[in-house]
Amino acid sequence: MNKYLAKLRPIYRFPYALFISSKRKLLQYFLRKPKKYIEIIDQINKKGFANCTNIFDKDCHVELQKIEKKLEKKFKSKIKKSFLRFLNFHLDNELPKNLLDLTDDIAKSFFKHKYVKLESSQYQISLSNSKELPGMGYHVDDYGGILKFYVFFHEINERNGPFKILTKSKNFMGFFKGFLWLWLTKLNSTYFESTEISEDILKSEEKLFCKNYSIFAIDTSFLHSSSKIIEGERRVMVLVYKDYLLDLYQKKCSREFITG
Repeated sequence: MNKYLAKLRPIYRFPYALFISSKRKLLQYFLRKPKKYIEIIDQINKKGFANCTNIFDKDCHVELQKIEKKLEKKFKSKIKKSFLRFLNFHLDNELPKNLLDLTDDIAKSFFKHKYVKLESSQYQISLSNSKELPGMGYHVDDYGGILKFYVFFHEINERNGPFKILTKSKNFMGFFKGFLWLWLTKLNSTYFESTEISEDILKSEEKLFCKNYSIFAIDTSFLHSSSKIIEGERRVMVLVYKDYLLDLYQKKCSREFITG
């Protein structure tokens, strides 16, 4: 049955892809501009990311420290070689109300409507003993439908794998590429070789260096990549907010461990 469904996929995915890509293009013109967090939203739209650390209160950071220490102690020993990713850790660990309220509010301002929800969460530990880690290589996560909040639990510098983003890649997907992505995509087709990216866009690379417990909002429809860890490790929490306006497909949360 699965083989037959796979053959039919291009047929039943076609109207869905056309609808969603058209919706995302048209809503840019019909929805009102955000009235809150204007500076943050403008920076995300311009460069693909914004540092939101200062808008979260001290209690939020204290609670995040407690959660992170608990997760690190519980899961670091389970790493087989170089990394561990725990999906939807928030189902077992209550996140600070201030964190959830603010990230939800920023996401709704970013998407310009209220039909937004926390779709999933990730906690990942990456070590320096591997050339291949999840997210290495320039790629997109979705065609303009996701906003992610990254919590970096320790100082990020050149040697422990900074997050990289191409700040001029906002329209890299475009309507046609976005339509094809939604219609026919497989995971590996969301990654792009340097030869497929213009030199002007490649030159716009920025690396996110930051202090411990920094929080960034990132539009991952921009081309982005993780970096090789030369020494030390990288521990990060990610909250994924999804635009569900007129979108009938809603992903269900489930716990999952990925290790390598």
